[in-house]
Order: sequence, then structure tokens, then C-alpha cells
Amino acid sequence: MEAAGSIPWADFRVTGRAPSGLEKRLPENVRLTGFLEDEEYKALLADADLVIALTTRAGTLLFGAQEAVALHKPLVLSKTETLQTYFFGGSV
Repeated sequence: MEAAGSIPWADFRVTGRAPSGLEKRLPENVRLTGFLEDEEYKALLADADLVIALTTRAGTLLFGAQEAVALHKPLVLSKTETLQTYFFGGSV
């Protein structure tokens, strides 16, 4: 969130379940959406310039990352063995 706050001209949307207490320390350019209905989620991803899909759990393959690939969106991922194996090219 600190990094997002250092880019005030960019808008960030955080989907899904946010960590407890996160809403208290959000920069002005970050909005928590919670879980969205399918159509609203698809529209949000389709409108995004970049998708960031993060996890700290080993062995997790993120649907958001797969959806970003399907939409031909630039993708930033957590550096986990699973994600690096599956998304071996075209992502950071």
C-alpha cells in the first residue's frame, strides 16, 4: 500500500478479502472493492491497465493472474515457485 501511495496519479483497486486493518492505512488512490459479482469483476479487469496478483502462500495459482493473461493485460506477480513455474514469460 505504501508503494501505491507513492504513485498518486494511478488508481488501485484491491479485490477479495483484504487483510484485517488494511482499510485504516490506505492511501487516497487505493479502494477496497471486496468480492465483486462476476460481471463487475470482469469489467474491472477489462478496464485495468495492469493487474497485480499477490500471494504469500506456497503452491497457490492465482485466478486473477490467469484472467489477466486471458485479457492480455500486463501482469505483476508474487515471486513464488509455483507462479514462476506457471508464468515463466511475459510477467514480472
